[in-house]
Amino acid sequence: MSDPSALFMKFFVELIAEIVRRRRLKTGEFAALIWPDMTLRSAQQRWQYMRKGIPGKGRPLYVTLAEAYKMALALGQDPVALFLRAKDRVTQPQEEAEDGNKVRAGRKIRGSSLKLAN
Repeated sequence: MSDPSALFMKFFVELIAEIVRRRRLKTGEFAALIWPDMTLRSAQQRWQYMRKGIPGKGRPLYVTLAEAYKMALALGQDPVALFLRAKDRVTQPQEEAEDGNKVRAGRKIRGSSLKLAN
């Protein structure tokens, strides 16, 4: 995934999921806060597709700005601060791990063809 906007969305969702886990919120509780007009099952599924991807599509469900805003507020977080944290993760320079693979924010980048400046 080399598209910066897709990486931004991925990192934003990871930040939200991390906060949800730390607070020990159940996914259904969190999803119901974001999508109160949906059934609990539909809201949970939507949140799962954002985190793990849509079966058969090979990509996660896109997060709208409105949803991102609701997620941040539901967790008592500043949306702008979360956006900046996600942006920082996207723009972090890649480093080479000891095994020669590229890593970003402590994770391997699969199939990376990025060259590093020495």
